[in-house]
Amino acid sequence: MVGRGHALRRPDGRLFISIDAWHAAAFDRLAEAMLTDLPAPLYTVVDEANAELTSAWRRAGFTTRRREWEYVVPTDPRATGLEAILPPPGVRIVPVRRTRACCGPWTGRSVTKSRQASDGSRCLRRCVLAPRV
Repeated sequence: MVGRGHALRRPDGRLFISIDAWHAAAFDRLAEAMLTDLPAPLYTVVDEANAELTSAWRRAGFTTRRREWEYVVPTDPRATGLEAILPPPGVRIVPVRRTRACCGPWTGRSVTKSRQASDGSRCLRRCVLAPRV
């Protein structure tokens, strides 16, 4: 196998794609096939520090739609000292392993270029890319 593509429709209806390929030519062929076969609009998320991957998506015709920060924050009440405090109504805290299952492989991904805080939280600058309109 030289690569694989993955498409996931998020709860808000947007279709996000990801490609895992070892070689640029394989990435380009997978991107072309996905862009041809999947309904528009399509989106992907890229670690802004990963210049090679960002460049690959730009070759496929994607451009930066927006930039955002991703935060991974400890939520275990034993770690935070907040055992007695409940989240506000309508707020649900979901473990990373469950967000990865419902929101795709990029959620909860281990990030080496993120900022690590002493409380275990991490912050990653990433950008959401979409084809040019």
